[in-house]
Order: sequence, then C-alpha cells, then structure tokens
Amino acid sequence: MNPDEVINEPVQPIREDMNYVGIWKVSPQGDVLSSFNLKLDYPALITSIAVDNAGVSLAGLTNVGKGNVGILVNCSSAGVCNTPIFIGTRDTSLDGVIRISDGAQIIIGSSTETILDKKVQGLRDGIIVSVAKTGKISKVIRSSAAKASRNWSSATNTLFFGGEVITGKKIESSVTKFSNTFRPTWTYRFASTGAVFNAVGPSKSHYSFFASTSVITNISGWNPKRASGLVIAFDSKGAITGAYSAAALVLPRAMAYSKDLGLVVAGVSGDTVSIFNLISR
Repeated sequence: MNPDEVINEPVQPIREDMNYVGIWKVSPQGDVLSSFNLKLDYPALITSIAVDNAGVSLAGLTNVGKGNVGILVNCSSAGVCNTPIFIGTRDTSLDGVIRISDGAQIIIGSSTETILDKKVQGLRDGIIVSVAKTGKISKVIRSSAAKASRNWSSATNTLFFGGEVITGKKIESSVTKFSNTFRPTWTYRFASTGAVFNAVGPSKSHYSFFASTSVITNISGWNPKRASGLVIAFDSKGAITGAYSAAALVLPRAMAYSKDLGLVVAGVSGDTVSIFNLISR
C-alpha cells in the first residue's frame, strides 16, 4: 500500500560489460593530451568527476551482486588509481564529488540504508559523505523529510548542493549552501520537475538551474504554464538577485559559469539538445 502516493523511480540495472572507466585529458582546443583506462571488477556508471593539480576523483554507482553501491575512485594525474572505495551495500548511489585541498573528498547522493551508523530517516535520504585522504569515511550527513524521497545530485566546491524532494505527488528542487562544518547557512525549495544544477559565479554568487512548475514569490511576473527552464541567481548571503528564463529547455541537463563565457546552460526540449548563454528575462 502507498497511502501517501510517493513515487520511487525504479533503479535501472547497469550493463554487465561496463567495467572499464576511461579518463581523457583534453586541451582547450579539443586535442586529447593524455588518456588512461581503469578496469573494475564490477560494472560501473560514473556520474561525476572532480579534478585538481593532485589528481582526479570519480564517483558513481556499481553493482556488486546485492544491489547498487556507491563507488569512489581516486587517481593521480599520471593515471595511477587507488583501490575503489565502496559506500553502502545494496541501495546507495553517488551523484557528485568535490576534492578538498587536504586530499579529502566530499561526495553526495542518496541512500535507503544505514551508513556509518546513520539510519534512514525518510523513504530515501540525500547523503553527504566526507572521505578522508586515507580513504576512511569520516562523516555522514543525512538530509531527510518525513514520508519523502530525497537526493543530492549537484555540488560545487563552495558546498552549494542541489537535489530533489518528492513528497507524494509534490516535486521540488532543493538548494542549500553549507558551511565548512556542514551546517546549512541558507536554503530554498522550488516547485519543479526535480533535477537541479548548481554553479558558482563571481563575487561568491551562486546559480541554480531547474525546470520550474509554479509561481515563485521572490520573482515578479514568473508564472509558467508548463515546466520551464529557469536559472535563479543568489548573492553571497543567499538573497535572490535575479532570474533568467530558459523556457524552451524543459529538461535541464547541465550548467557552468566561466569568466570567458559567462553562464552557460544545456537542456533538452523534445528531441533537441540546446546549449547557450542565458539572457536576462
């Protein structure tokens, strides 16, 4: 029985032949500078990559026989990879990873199982996992809502995380800025189709990109008749400073900010994939 009408999306099985991970280093001109492959004992789906001068971190999920397990792989810039770190045993997925200057990593995702003695609070919880340089899990923070399914799927190196919250038939995009001790400093929820992508802008500003489905109080004149791509800009303290419409993109897929290009978004509408710079509404 499901009196609250909460919908858990089915987890698709991973193809058995996906047991190689390939990493390419590409120049700004598009030339492949170097590449290497890593063979795993199990099929894996890599969902996120983080790179700094010390190396590369890969996060995703794998299937070790009992179900989906989160996987974290750390490699040097020369292509030497450490033994994979597994998180969970049967129903955990990782969707984002960031590297910290001390060699640690922070990974985000979702889980329906106990991790480091942190028990499940909702139907499915968003998880934030801190992994020390030694590979040991040092901290787990669960983000939950009663009778809801949550995840964290987008992360920036400023600890600005985004994910979805599904409670019954209500779907929201949740974005939260955390302190270095993982305390929430500000947070928002917006009615949406769920997926949300975050980016860091200039002067400690942040952006969130999602498919909005309802009026947003702080945004004058915004009243979508159907799911419509929307980017919201926040200042360093979390105040909404602007909004940019990408109404044609009903399925957001990515967002990034650079000094050269500004804010770039990618999304899908029908059979068309579009990538473009946003224009203020």
